[in-house]
Amino acid sequence: MSDSARAPDAVPPAFPGLPPEADAVFRRLLEEPDRSLDEICAELDAYIARVRVAAEHDEQVELGLAEALHTRSRSFIKRAEGSTPAQRRVIQAAVRYFILDEDASGDLESPVGFDDDVGVMNAVARWLGHADLVIDLD
Repeated sequence: MSDSARAPDAVPPAFPGLPPEADAVFRRLLEEPDRSLDEICAELDAYIARVRVAAEHDEQVELGLAEALHTRSRSFIKRAEGSTPAQRRVIQAAVRYFILDEDASGDLESPVGFDDDVGVMNAVARWLGHADLVIDLD
């Protein structure tokens, strides 16, 4: 049985492991209309390009972490193709959370700007049963 086959089929009312400071934005993103995977990929690639440019001019931008989030987001999107509607909605919300610069912590404003994004991605990876996509901050 695959990991995604063991993942829940409904979005939980209280998302387990989600950083508390990210909850409101993540919940709002869960309510967004479905987007095509191609559209999400285009937004994702445009965002990481913007982060790369910002990192050239600001050493506090944690480019390595942003690149890891981009890679994990791409993996989530690939796995979304065979997922349930609830799983796909959660994947879309997690990737969109990363794409938002102004979420719980401004991504480009501090050296820890992507930490909340990692918390969201990790909570989603665990909920989906994809421990291989968890990012270790240590």
